[in-house]
Amino acid sequence: MAEERKLEGRLKTATLYRNDNGAGRHRMTVQHETGNMDDVVIAQDENGKPKLKRRGQQIVFHVPSSPIADSTSSGAEVLEDLDEEDETRLLAIYKLFPEKQPVEK
Repeated sequence: MAEERKLEGRLKTATLYRNDNGAGRHRMTVQHETGNMDDVVIAQDENGKPKLKRRGQQIVFHVPSSPIADSTSSGAEVLEDLDEEDETRLLAIYKLFPEKQPVEK
């Protein structure tokens, strides 16, 4: 089950989707006042520290050499590296979210 949390700030709205399926990956979107949006996945690196990757789309067009054959396309989600400045900025936003509280039994 996923948990959704929102933070609203002066210049942006950030939403964190915590994933409880054991994969240890969460998703965060940051909607900026300018209209730009960051969409990242947060995972743990080999040292247990958060590592961010930008979510993107890859579209591939297959154009046949014969004019009578149909063209095709396919798409997939890809995870892209962020530059250091973006990763630092987005990691600071991620750290503003409170830690998940354990469920009481």
